[in-house]
Amino acid sequence: MTPRYRQVEPSRSEIFGAAAVSIAIGAGAAAVAFYVTRLMLSRDPLPTEPDPVAESPHPTPLAGSPARGPVLPGAGATPGRER
Repeated sequence: MTPRYRQVEPSRSEIFGAAAVSIAIGAGAAAVAFYVTRLMLSRDPLPTEPDPVAESPHPTPLAGSPARGPVLPGAGATPGRER
């Protein structure tokens, strides 16, 4: 059996109590949003050092990078010299 409820008109004090709670929750949410926004806007960017590879006119890929392939044993030996 399902419970049944009788609809009752809320009293004036209940309406004002609900309004006060709604206003308090809205003001709290607005205060938090204001604080977080002020916190994010007041940050200073960190100074970055220029990347020497990016500024080079002819950047060379590092050994083992996908552009040059894997580093093979003995690949660093000078051509024409035997070990």
